[in-house]
Amino acid sequence: RDLAGAAPLAALVHLAERELSQTEVAAVRAGRPIDGTGEGPVALWADGALVAVGQGAGGVIRPETVLPAP
Repeated sequence: RDLAGAAPLAALVHLAERELSQTEVAAVRAGRPIDGTGEGPVALWADGALVAVGQGAGGVIRPETVLPAP
């Protein structure tokens, strides 16, 4: 399946997801962990756009792949 033209968030529908506040967006873009539940990969988004993919463990989500700001 060719996903080259797909929006990044749409390509990650199989992941758990978490909507971010603007404060959390700034933290994630700076590489800082945020509070969050669940274990494993999480799509982090705000305003309908993917911000990052993080890894949830132990009550926090650590950003692993952060997309550039639009």
